[in-house]
Amino acid sequence: MVASPNPRDAGSSRRRGATAGGPRGAAAPRRVRRVVIVLAVVAIALVLHAAFTRGGGLNALRPTPTFASVESTPDPSLRGTVAYNALAMGTPQGKVGCVDAISVGGGPVISLFCADQPKAMGAQLKWLADGRLEATDQYAARWRKIVDLATRDVTTLPGVSVPTTLARDTVTVPGPGGERVTSAVRAGSLVVTLITPTQSRSLLDVKVPPEYSINDMVWSPDGRWIVAEDSAARLLVISTNRRPTTRTLVIGGWGPAVTARVFTDRRP
Repeated sequence: MVASPNPRDAGSSRRRGATAGGPRGAAAPRRVRRVVIVLAVVAIALVLHAAFTRGGGLNALRPTPTFASVESTPDPSLRGTVAYNALAMGTPQGKVGCVDAISVGGGPVISLFCADQPKAMGAQLKWLADGRLEATDQYAARWRKIVDLATRDVTTLPGVSVPTTLARDTVTVPGPGGERVTSAVRAGSLVVTLITPTQSRSLLDVKVPPEYSINDMVWSPDGRWIVAEDSAARLLVISTNRRPTTRTLVIGGWGPAVTARVFTDRRP
Protein backbone atom coordinates (compact mmCIF):
# COMPACT_ATOMS: atom_id res chain seq x y z
CA MET A 1 0.00 0.00 0.00
CA VAL A 2 1.39 3.31 -1.07
CA ALA A 3 1.23 6.02 1.52
CA SER A 4 -0.52 9.18 0.56
CA PRO A 5 1.70 12.26 0.50
CA ASN A 6 1.33 14.37 3.55
CA PRO A 7 0.19 17.89 2.59
CA ARG A 8 2.28 19.28 5.43
CA ASP A 9 5.40 17.60 4.02
CA ALA A 10 4.71 19.07 0.56
CA GLY A 11 4.27 22.53 2.00
CA SER A 12 7.45 22.18 3.99
CA SER A 13 9.32 21.10 0.85
CA ARG A 14 8.04 24.12 -1.06
CA ARG A 15 9.06 26.39 1.76
CA ARG A 16 12.51 24.80 1.93
CA GLY A 17 12.89 25.19 -1.81
CA ALA A 18 11.89 28.82 -1.66
CA THR A 19 14.24 29.41 1.22
CA ALA A 20 17.15 27.65 -0.44
CA GLY A 21 16.62 29.11 -3.91
CA GLY A 22 15.89 32.73 -2.89
CA PRO A 23 19.32 33.72 -1.64
CA ARG A 24 21.04 32.05 -4.55
CA GLY A 25 18.87 34.02 -6.97
CA ALA A 26 19.49 37.31 -5.17
CA ALA A 27 23.25 36.74 -4.92
CA ALA A 28 23.84 37.28 -8.64
CA PRO A 29 22.60 40.91 -8.74
CA ARG A 30 24.66 41.66 -5.63
CA ARG A 31 27.79 40.24 -7.26
CA VAL A 32 27.15 42.39 -10.36
CA ARG A 33 26.78 45.49 -8.21
CA ARG A 34 30.02 44.72 -6.40
CA VAL A 35 31.86 44.27 -9.70
CA VAL A 36 30.48 47.58 -11.01
CA ILE A 37 31.52 49.39 -7.84
CA VAL A 38 35.02 47.92 -7.99
CA LEU A 39 35.41 48.90 -11.66
CA ALA A 40 34.19 52.42 -10.91
CA VAL A 41 36.68 52.81 -8.06
CA VAL A 42 39.50 51.55 -10.30
CA ALA A 43 38.50 53.97 -13.07
CA ILE A 44 38.43 56.93 -10.67
CA ALA A 45 41.81 55.92 -9.27
CA LEU A 46 43.30 55.77 -12.78
CA VAL A 47 41.90 59.20 -13.68
CA LEU A 48 43.26 60.75 -10.47
CA HIS A 49 46.63 59.10 -11.01
CA ALA A 50 46.85 60.49 -14.54
CA ALA A 51 45.80 63.96 -13.38
CA PHE A 52 48.31 63.97 -10.53
CA THR A 53 51.09 62.63 -12.72
CA ARG A 54 50.60 65.07 -15.57
CA GLY A 55 49.35 68.03 -13.57
CA GLY A 56 51.82 68.13 -10.74
CA GLY A 57 50.10 66.12 -8.02
CA LEU A 58 48.48 68.18 -5.29
CA ASN A 59 49.67 71.33 -7.05
CA ALA A 60 47.01 70.71 -9.69
CA LEU A 61 44.34 71.30 -7.05
CA ARG A 62 45.71 74.67 -5.98
CA PRO A 63 43.75 77.78 -7.01
CA THR A 64 45.24 80.73 -8.87
CA PRO A 65 46.85 83.01 -6.27
CA THR A 66 44.93 86.13 -5.30
CA PHE A 67 46.40 89.49 -4.31
CA ALA A 68 44.91 92.62 -2.81
CA SER A 69 44.06 95.24 -5.42
CA VAL A 70 45.77 98.59 -5.72
CA GLU A 71 42.29 100.13 -5.55
CA SER A 72 41.57 98.59 -2.12
CA THR A 73 45.11 99.00 -0.73
CA PRO A 74 46.72 102.02 -2.42
CA ASP A 75 50.36 102.83 -1.79
CA PRO A 76 51.10 106.54 -2.39
CA SER A 77 54.83 105.87 -1.97
CA LEU A 78 54.82 104.18 -5.38
CA ARG A 79 54.79 106.88 -8.02
CA GLY A 80 54.30 106.49 -11.74
CA THR A 81 51.75 105.62 -14.42
CA VAL A 82 51.22 102.39 -16.33
CA ALA A 83 49.69 102.43 -19.81
CA TYR A 84 48.45 99.09 -21.09
CA ASN A 85 46.32 97.27 -23.64
CA ALA A 86 42.90 96.46 -22.20
CA LEU A 87 41.34 93.13 -23.10
CA ALA A 88 37.85 93.33 -24.60
CA MET A 89 36.34 91.79 -21.46
CA GLY A 90 37.50 94.79 -19.45
CA THR A 91 36.35 97.56 -21.78
CA PRO A 92 32.96 99.25 -22.20
CA GLN A 93 30.70 97.31 -24.59
CA GLY A 94 33.57 94.91 -25.25
CA LYS A 95 35.38 97.29 -27.61
CA VAL A 96 38.69 96.13 -29.05
CA GLY A 97 42.07 97.77 -29.46
CA CYS A 98 41.64 99.89 -26.33
CA VAL A 99 44.50 101.51 -24.41
CA ASP A 100 44.07 102.62 -20.80
CA ALA A 101 46.32 104.00 -18.08
CA ILE A 102 46.37 103.90 -14.29
CA SER A 103 48.43 105.37 -11.48
CA VAL A 104 50.53 102.62 -9.90
CA GLY A 105 50.02 104.03 -6.39
CA GLY A 106 46.24 103.83 -6.65
CA GLY A 107 43.48 105.56 -8.59
CA PRO A 108 40.81 104.96 -11.21
CA VAL A 109 41.46 103.66 -14.70
CA ILE A 110 42.00 106.42 -17.31
CA SER A 111 40.43 105.44 -20.64
CA LEU A 112 42.58 106.82 -23.47
CA PHE A 113 41.22 105.47 -26.77
CA CYS A 114 39.84 102.43 -28.59
CA ALA A 115 40.94 101.66 -32.15
CA ASP A 116 37.65 99.74 -32.50
CA GLN A 117 38.64 98.30 -35.87
CA PRO A 118 38.27 94.73 -37.13
CA LYS A 119 41.24 92.62 -36.04
CA ALA A 120 42.55 95.42 -33.79
CA MET A 121 44.57 93.26 -31.41
CA GLY A 122 46.69 95.77 -29.54
CA ALA A 123 49.43 98.36 -29.64
CA GLN A 124 53.09 98.61 -28.85
CA LEU A 125 53.31 101.32 -26.21
CA LYS A 126 56.20 103.71 -25.58
CA TRP A 127 56.51 106.79 -23.41
CA LEU A 128 58.19 109.64 -25.27
CA ALA A 129 60.75 111.99 -23.74
CA ASP A 130 58.18 114.79 -23.56
CA GLY A 131 55.82 112.67 -21.41
CA ARG A 132 53.36 111.74 -24.15
CA LEU A 133 52.45 108.14 -25.01
CA GLU A 134 53.04 106.62 -28.44
CA ALA A 135 50.83 103.71 -29.46
CA THR A 136 51.56 101.81 -32.68
CA ASP A 137 49.32 99.12 -34.17
CA GLN A 138 51.19 95.99 -33.20
CA TYR A 139 50.34 93.79 -36.18
CA ALA A 140 49.45 95.64 -39.35
CA ALA A 141 50.78 99.15 -38.54
CA ARG A 142 47.54 100.65 -39.83
CA TRP A 143 47.67 103.43 -37.29
CA ARG A 144 49.86 105.28 -34.83
CA LYS A 145 48.54 107.53 -32.10
CA ILE A 146 50.16 110.08 -29.82
CA VAL A 147 48.34 110.58 -26.52
CA ASP A 148 48.82 113.57 -24.23
CA LEU A 149 47.63 112.31 -20.85
CA ALA A 150 47.73 115.81 -19.37
CA THR A 151 44.99 116.96 -21.76
CA ARG A 152 43.67 113.58 -23.01
CA ASP A 153 44.24 114.75 -26.59
CA VAL A 154 44.76 111.88 -29.05
CA THR A 155 46.43 112.55 -32.40
CA THR A 156 46.29 109.89 -35.14
CA LEU A 157 49.30 109.74 -37.46
CA PRO A 158 49.95 107.69 -40.60
CA GLY A 159 50.95 104.09 -40.03
CA VAL A 160 54.64 103.25 -39.76
CA SER A 161 56.70 100.11 -39.89
CA VAL A 162 56.14 97.96 -36.84
CA PRO A 163 59.31 97.72 -34.71
CA THR A 164 60.86 94.28 -34.71
CA THR A 165 61.16 94.36 -30.90
CA LEU A 166 58.93 95.76 -28.21
CA ALA A 167 59.78 99.33 -27.31
CA ARG A 168 59.94 98.68 -23.58
CA ASP A 169 62.31 97.35 -20.96
CA THR A 170 61.55 93.82 -19.84
CA VAL A 171 62.83 91.33 -17.31
CA THR A 172 65.85 90.60 -19.51
CA VAL A 173 67.03 94.22 -19.19
CA PRO A 174 68.80 95.39 -16.02
CA GLY A 175 66.99 97.80 -13.74
CA PRO A 176 68.09 101.39 -13.11
CA GLY A 177 70.71 100.25 -10.59
CA GLY A 178 71.86 97.18 -12.51
CA GLU A 179 69.35 94.89 -10.77
CA ARG A 180 67.67 91.94 -12.40
CA VAL A 181 64.51 90.00 -11.61
CA THR A 182 63.77 86.40 -12.41
CA SER A 183 60.60 84.33 -12.18
CA ALA A 184 60.60 80.55 -11.75
CA VAL A 185 58.37 77.78 -10.40
CA ARG A 186 60.06 75.56 -7.82
CA ALA A 187 58.36 72.70 -5.98
CA GLY A 188 54.90 74.12 -6.64
CA SER A 189 55.80 77.70 -5.69
CA LEU A 190 56.31 80.66 -8.00
CA VAL A 191 59.31 82.67 -6.86
CA VAL A 192 60.21 86.15 -8.10
CA THR A 193 63.80 86.98 -7.16
CA LEU A 194 65.59 90.32 -7.17
CA ILE A 195 69.28 89.98 -8.03
CA THR A 196 71.75 92.77 -7.33
CA PRO A 197 75.54 92.82 -7.73
CA THR A 198 75.90 91.96 -4.03
CA GLN A 199 72.90 89.79 -3.10
CA SER A 200 69.65 88.18 -4.15
CA ARG A 201 66.35 88.10 -2.27
CA SER A 202 62.79 86.98 -2.86
CA LEU A 203 60.12 89.51 -3.80
CA LEU A 204 57.31 86.95 -4.11
CA ASP A 205 56.98 83.32 -3.07
CA VAL A 206 53.50 81.85 -3.49
CA LYS A 207 51.98 78.41 -4.05
CA VAL A 208 50.54 78.08 -7.56
CA PRO A 209 48.85 75.51 -9.83
CA PRO A 210 51.00 74.05 -12.65
CA GLU A 211 49.51 76.26 -15.36
CA TYR A 212 50.21 79.56 -13.56
CA SER A 213 53.12 81.74 -14.62
CA ILE A 214 54.40 85.29 -14.77
CA ASN A 215 55.09 86.03 -18.41
CA ASP A 216 56.87 89.37 -18.47
CA MET A 217 58.06 92.08 -16.09
CA VAL A 218 58.76 95.76 -16.67
CA TRP A 219 60.89 98.00 -14.45
CA SER A 220 59.76 101.35 -13.11
CA PRO A 221 62.15 104.20 -13.91
CA ASP A 222 63.17 104.55 -10.24
CA GLY A 223 63.51 100.79 -9.67
CA ARG A 224 61.11 100.83 -6.70
CA TRP A 225 58.48 98.64 -8.35
CA ILE A 226 57.91 96.23 -11.21
CA VAL A 227 54.83 95.56 -13.33
CA ALA A 228 54.34 91.88 -14.10
CA GLU A 229 51.93 90.17 -16.49
CA ASP A 230 50.58 86.86 -15.24
CA SER A 231 48.77 83.98 -16.92
CA ALA A 232 45.47 85.04 -15.32
CA ALA A 233 45.39 88.15 -17.59
CA ARG A 234 46.31 90.47 -14.73
CA LEU A 235 48.90 93.19 -14.31
CA LEU A 236 50.58 92.95 -10.91
CA VAL A 237 52.65 95.58 -9.12
CA ILE A 238 55.54 94.16 -7.08
CA SER A 239 57.44 96.54 -4.84
CA THR A 240 61.19 96.01 -4.50
CA ASN A 241 61.76 97.42 -1.00
CA ARG A 242 62.80 95.39 2.04
CA ARG A 243 59.18 94.44 2.73
CA PRO A 244 57.95 93.71 -0.80
CA THR A 245 54.25 93.47 -1.55
CA THR A 246 52.35 92.24 -4.58
CA ARG A 247 49.08 93.89 -5.62
CA THR A 248 46.71 93.49 -8.55
CA LEU A 249 46.85 96.64 -10.64
CA VAL A 250 44.28 95.69 -13.30
CA ILE A 251 42.44 92.60 -14.47
CA GLY A 252 42.38 92.15 -18.23
CA GLY A 253 45.52 94.04 -19.27
CA TRP A 254 48.75 93.30 -21.14
CA GLY A 255 51.71 94.95 -22.89
CA PRO A 256 52.38 97.62 -20.25
CA ALA A 257 54.61 100.67 -20.58
CA VAL A 258 55.62 102.63 -17.49
CA THR A 259 56.57 106.23 -16.76
CA ALA A 260 57.59 108.07 -13.61
CA ARG A 261 54.99 110.76 -14.26
CA VAL A 262 51.70 110.74 -12.37
CA PHE A 263 48.48 111.81 -14.06
CA THR A 264 45.13 112.51 -12.45
CA ASP A 265 41.84 111.01 -13.60
CA ARG A 266 40.41 114.42 -14.57
CA ARG A 267 41.15 116.78 -17.40
CA PRO A 268 42.93 119.93 -16.24
